[in-house]
Amino acid sequence: MKFKKRNGSFEPKDISKIHKMTQWMCDGITNVSASEIEIRANLQFFDGMETTEIQKTIYRSAADLISDRTPNYQYVAARGLLTEIRKEVWGQWEAKHLSETINKNIESRTYENIYEYYSESDVDYFNTKIKHERDLSYTYAGMRTVLDSYTLKTNGKPVETPQEINMLVSMTLFKDEKDIILRKSLVVDYYNKLSTFEISLPSPFMSGLRTPLKGYASCCLIDTGDTRESLNAANAASIVMSTFRAGIGLFGGDIRGIGAWVANKTMKHTGITQILKWYESAVRAFSQLNRGGAATSYHACWNWEIEKIITLKSNKSTDENSVKKLDYGIGFTNLFFERVANNEDWTLFSAEETRDLFDNLIDDELWNKTYTDYEKRTDIRKKSISARQLLKDYTIQYFETGRMYPLFLTNANKGPIKAPIKMSNLCLTGDTLVETENGVKQLQNVNVGDLVKSYNVITKKIELKEVTAFAMTSPKAKLMKITDEKTGKFIKCTPFHKVWTENRGYVEAKDLLETDVLNII
Repeated sequence: MKFKKRNGSFEPKDISKIHKMTQWMCDGITNVSASEIEIRANLQFFDGMETTEIQKTIYRSAADLISDRTPNYQYVAARGLLTEIRKEVWGQWEAKHLSETINKNIESRTYENIYEYYSESDVDYFNTKIKHERDLSYTYAGMRTVLDSYTLKTNGKPVETPQEINMLVSMTLFKDEKDIILRKSLVVDYYNKLSTFEISLPSPFMSGLRTPLKGYASCCLIDTGDTRESLNAANAASIVMSTFRAGIGLFGGDIRGIGAWVANKTMKHTGITQILKWYESAVRAFSQLNRGGAATSYHACWNWEIEKIITLKSNKSTDENSVKKLDYGIGFTNLFFERVANNEDWTLFSAEETRDLFDNLIDDELWNKTYTDYEKRTDIRKKSISARQLLKDYTIQYFETGRMYPLFLTNANKGPIKAPIKMSNLCLTGDTLVETENGVKQLQNVNVGDLVKSYNVITKKIELKEVTAFAMTSPKAKLMKITDEKTGKFIKCTPFHKVWTENRGYVEAKDLLETDVLNII
């Protein structure tokens, strides 16, 4: 068996090279096996295979081994993908000078002219501050996200590495700072926070900053409905918002299940896969520099096709049976988790017969009654599966893809919003800093169950309180930034967010006065 090298020549299959690579990928990582990766990869090799495809086959074989029992393969696969990125950008594993990437991408007009703001000596300085070894801290899902959503490409090939992206984004953010010494400090400090995951930026900023393009659209929510007109309108809206480089939250929970009657019972529904492929084509119809659009499709755990939906992004699915360019959010209720704990069955329904399950989410007791009443009915389509098996299958896909997001519907609907929360757009204002028992975190990194510092309006003391739920604000709401001029601390919120004032009690943010006394902790 011979393999085709990048220069077009052929060489005999060399097991020692493959073994060396898998050993390096696994080095220092526990509970992984290089031989297991090789066995899976060898089954896919063929005569005349290009060496670039061999690389992909090896790290994809590692990715196939990611599971709830063997999660560390996510770091092994990430190393393999990183090797591919570096070889495409630098032609080698070892890092090259930052100026080489800058010069090449300015010439191709991928970058704006960085030298309008920074001198060559500035670039030399920032080059010494890049920590390329931080690339090794990414998981496979994280590295995949960087490549698919943040990395600029020419002819489909990456033209920059993860750490170069972090540095160039930081340089662009502070390019207008007049104090040169301060600017250098700000760039390096921001780079360090980006590259160590202390802070994060929305995808449009990560992919847009450093390019000639200006203006980045916000995110949006689109409800597909279940009629021909609404499905078509949602598709058109997805195209329009993709051209504005917006990330899309796509609610598909109302789409009826496969086999359901449509058009006055003149034909039957062929399933959600084909509809999602349609939306996938819509959001990726226009290039957003480095990606063809981005959308997360939301579905509930009682969906008639939920077993299929959770596999649509699987690495093991064929193109015919997958919709891999969309991300997915799966809504779970507390009743589902109770069934899991008790190892009981879970009932699936077709959406056109159970519309009020979403409407009743704002009342947990009412929702449970509505759901169990549907389970008793004999005049609608329903089927029972193991709740525990469904959660296990979802968890496997969660670890394998990293893009199968959970939405805890019961908790999300406990907030003050009196409309059912059934989807998100994964673009909340998560950069607000919150003090927890383990130090300061961004809000987006706080989880249910964490202890955060909270001001007790009765005792007038700061206390640790458990986070019990997260909820999404109105998708149409504007944002406000409220700053304490003395301390510099701030919060970002909607105009209707209630803020505690010492002199007037709780007041909506839009109604705050200069005379109000706040306590931003």
